[in-house]
Amino acid sequence: MRPSRTQLVASALLVLLIAVASAGAVVLSESTARAGRRPPVVTPPVVDPPTTNPPTTTPPTTAPPVTTPPTTIPPVTTPPTTTPPTTVPPTTLPPTPVFGTETPGRWQVKGIASGGAVNVRSAPGTTSPAVATLAHDADGIRSTGKVATLDATLWREVEYRSGRTGWVSAAFLEAHVEKPVFGTEPKGRWDVTGVDAGDKLNVRSGPGTSHKVVFGFGHDTNAIESTGRNAKLGDALWRQVQWNDTGELGWVNARFLKAHAAVPPPVPGTVVMGDWDGNGTETAAVFRDGVWHVWLSHHSGPADLTFEFGAAGDKPVAGDWDGNGTDTPGVFRGGSWHLRNANSSGGADLVFSFGDPGDKPVVGDWDGNGTDTPGVFRGGTWLLRNANSSGSADVVFAYGDPGDKPVAGDWDGNRTDTPGVVRGQRWLLRNANSEGAADLDLSFGAPAGSPVAGDWDGDGDDTPGAVQGFTVHLRNSASSGGTDLAYALPERP
Repeated sequence: MRPSRTQLVASALLVLLIAVASAGAVVLSESTARAGRRPPVVTPPVVDPPTTNPPTTTPPTTAPPVTTPPTTIPPVTTPPTTTPPTTVPPTTLPPTPVFGTETPGRWQVKGIASGGAVNVRSAPGTTSPAVATLAHDADGIRSTGKVATLDATLWREVEYRSGRTGWVSAAFLEAHVEKPVFGTEPKGRWDVTGVDAGDKLNVRSGPGTSHKVVFGFGHDTNAIESTGRNAKLGDALWRQVQWNDTGELGWVNARFLKAHAAVPPPVPGTVVMGDWDGNGTETAAVFRDGVWHVWLSHHSGPADLTFEFGAAGDKPVAGDWDGNGTDTPGVFRGGSWHLRNANSSGGADLVFSFGDPGDKPVVGDWDGNGTDTPGVFRGGTWLLRNANSSGSADVVFAYGDPGDKPVAGDWDGNRTDTPGVVRGQRWLLRNANSEGAADLDLSFGAPAGSPVAGDWDGDGDDTPGAVQGFTVHLRNSASSGGTDLAYALPERP
């Protein structure tokens, strides 16, 4: 055990005292010796060293620390007083159907097992009461065109009984598919009818529009041969026909076929020339049984105008009756003239008598006043009148022979029409409305043709023309020679 600090200090002081005493004795001895004296005996004091009892060190009793576990008092958690929220149930309104429309149609039930049925309800939705049922194979169901959407489901109003309707989920309906009922009929020949010009009549691989198109007949196709088979599909009748020379067959809606009739010969018509649009050039028209077909230019296509004026048996003429620069139609009927001032269907604007039933009518501006008026050729005699009214001739003269064909025109461009006669291919033209010799003697056309005269090129002079059948041959000068322009008019404009 180590000395304590007190013990160490005491020991140090004792040592110091001994040292001091020893030093004093030495000094005294030395002094005595020098003085020849014996130094006194000095008895050092007896100093009892302090009894130094080592400190009793009681080792500390090291008791193992008593670890008292802390008393953990669990916190008292007072659960909050939770008042459950008062939940007011929302007011749920029943869904409302959204109504619409569609094209009424015919339907058949689908998606229902054999023996089952689909409900017909009083209103859209499964909560509506059922008022009837439709069998799993119900077909031909007619819809009214009303539809409704409810909760993303489409409902369709249908007629489930005569006069009674209800609602069916569209998920159980599909478009009605007609099933043809086949039959037979006598074989025949047919013409296309009811198809617009430029369109075609479809020939299909089977009866019904669901079959593919294999061919198309033109709008004017005729003499189509049928096989004798037909099919009724809904309200439509379909007929099986042969559509090419190799015998291939197809089906045509019989609504567009009519019984074939032998093509009659062309109805005779009379070609009349006139300036129908006032452009200074005269073009063709065909009069046939009271119908006028007018071309506004020299071409072979369909007529540009078609209208009715006159009657079968009339002799057609054309002229500028009112001086407006445009020629319009007229007819000569047994000595009576019927004139119209428009190129359209309608009645006559002027009716008067001039000439006899057997006369050949001619028209011209005999006095150069810009208005055309009537004339007749009677066995070589010309009778001309300068007004579109009943009365006697203003000018009468002889020119030509009884068998000649009369023509009239402005042969010299002086704006006055004068006579001409055609005798075979010979044209004898005169520049005055009086008796005398021909001023122009030329050859043009064919003996069998019908002569016509007019200004074909708009140069102000009338020149010869001829019509053979329905082919027009025109020459642009009053001289012998060939055709400058030729074109064929349709036999059936």
